[in-house]
Amino acid sequence: MPVAENEKTAVQVLPHNDKSGNFEIVAEQLSAVTRRMHEELNTSSESVKPLFNHIIDKPGKMLRPAMVLLAGGSCGEINDTHIEIAAMFELIHTATLFHDDVIDEAHSRRNAETVNSLWGNECAVLSGDFLLSRVFAMSSRMDCRQCSDVLAETATRICHGELTQNMQRQNWQLDEDAYFEIIKDKTAVLFESCCYLGSLASKADNEQVAGLSAFGLNLGLAFQITDDLLDIVGDENMAGKTLGSDFLKGKITLPVIHLLKTASNSEKETAIQHLSDAGSFRSDIADVLTRSGSIAYGRSVASSFCEKATRSLTSLPDSDAKAALVSIAESVASRC
Repeated sequence: MPVAENEKTAVQVLPHNDKSGNFEIVAEQLSAVTRRMHEELNTSSESVKPLFNHIIDKPGKMLRPAMVLLAGGSCGEINDTHIEIAAMFELIHTATLFHDDVIDEAHSRRNAETVNSLWGNECAVLSGDFLLSRVFAMSSRMDCRQCSDVLAETATRICHGELTQNMQRQNWQLDEDAYFEIIKDKTAVLFESCCYLGSLASKADNEQVAGLSAFGLNLGLAFQITDDLLDIVGDENMAGKTLGSDFLKGKITLPVIHLLKTASNSEKETAIQHLSDAGSFRSDIADVLTRSGSIAYGRSVASSFCEKATRSLTSLPDSDAKAALVSIAESVASRC
């Protein structure tokens, strides 16, 4: 269903969502992505409209749709298929945020109240489910069977990663390899798929597709590591969302793994006691992670993944789109 002219104005991508200017060259296409999402969330139900309007009126940074567009633009022309793919990936991402906020009991997201805070956990879960159903309805109308397969596999792996992380709560023996497998599924696979399908829709050659996919995977790993760091040392006003939930929920992240691996037996025992009662010792844990060098270690690992991501783009010709991808990697490396 077409969007009315007055509605189109209301759903333009907001400039403050990209303070770095990395998305400037795809700003027009990002607006088209947002309009496409608005079309899929259009409803005649007066009771549901406020919830859907809340989704549209509080857009995120649009990083994942931008990755689709920039990947496509770095090796060809951006077309309508890119817009459709980008909209579907952002809807998947938004659905996962709704579910995450319920699990984490979060109260703020994107500098606004979360759906679960405003309408309750049931509505938040059902809204996430609805968004995923819209994605699969959209993908079923595409001519590209491979796109549908990748979207389905991506959604499956995200759920698997989230499930695994929750099953591993307070597993103080979790090691780095297991952690990386978790965040590869729950976060990095979405970045990887954005770049993969973005390049595929531009008919890129195999080397370019592989390079852009590797870029997305490594950037996604770095993004989740820095997100975990922000949950410990970030500022809620700047982050625009509830922080500190990893401690409270017993989620094991890279700084905690590093601390438990490098601490003496007595220090490790004390740390586990504090981590097991994070509600009482959150500030103490953050201080210990900082003093022990575990926060700095996490930053260095994230930075190395960003450097690896940038090196993956060597097969691409120089372009504004490629430069924007490199700049995004640099921004992720310095976000905490």
